[in-house]
Amino acid sequence: MQQSPLQVKKKPLDGLFTALAVLFFLGGFYLIDSMFLAAEAWYVRFGVVLVALLLAAGCLWLTGYRSKILSLFKGARIEWRKLHWPTKDEAVKATLMVLAIVAVFAIFLSIIDWFLALIIRGIM
Repeated sequence: MQQSPLQVKKKPLDGLFTALAVLFFLGGFYLIDSMFLAAEAWYVRFGVVLVALLLAAGCLWLTGYRSKILSLFKGARIEWRKLHWPTKDEAVKATLMVLAIVAVFAIFLSIIDWFLALIIRGIM
């Protein structure tokens, strides 16, 4: 029986490195909001998160998940090439449509709020 190319081959220390990756990932985000780094500048906290993410990625790279990670990045690159950016005219039309819909809903909700306030004043 042939294995699919994305099946993970288990290595003896996969569990340890996966746990370390999760620990680094969560620990980096915990540290930036903890009392240790709360008073530091934004770029120091950003650096801590970046180092933690790199350590987590490095730990996952040592596991059998390397082929899945590479496949994810290859798929993301392929999808990025398919991306269609709207023209200026399309962006303006879409923005105006969103603003019009928001205005209509704001007016509608204001009328409902006014009507419900009249009912509550009438009951009291």
